Amino acid sequence: MTSPLHWPDWWNPSSDWNRFLLGIPLLGPQDACQRELCWQLRQRDDTCLEAWDERRLALARTVSHTIKKHLYWPHDLFVPDDPLEILTWDYTASSIDILNTGTVVLEIEDRAMVSIDDELWSQALDNWTLGRLVDEILARRA
Repeated sequence: MTSPLHWPDWWNPSSDWNRFLLGIPLLGPQDACQRELCWQLRQRDDTCLEAWDERRLALARTVSHTIKKHLYWPHDLFVPDDPLEILTWDYTASSIDILNTGTVVLEIEDRAMVSIDDELWSQALDNWTLGRLVDEILARRA
């Protein structure tokens, strides 16, 4: 079984020093964090897709491809337990610039042919896994 992505143990974007450096290319802690997350992701191969059941796989692949396309991941081999907070994190953005994440949200809605209100998206991006998002979209389609 593939382990879900997780933040590095040292990652603390709310510390004063890290907040000061956030958004500074190469110096900011977000670059090192992104490298570590990409390393975790590169340990995966196509066998991790077995974590998705047949009912969810096609939609999961569509959503995963959309996330990868806009948010700098090396590939789109995401598993149901991967946190959306990590998958939709834009390491190039400052704390107020979430343009790429917003683009992902809009494209997921468009490609999945659903509408999810902003409040629910906010909750999803902070607290849900990819599997829970896929399940929510499937339920809205039913």
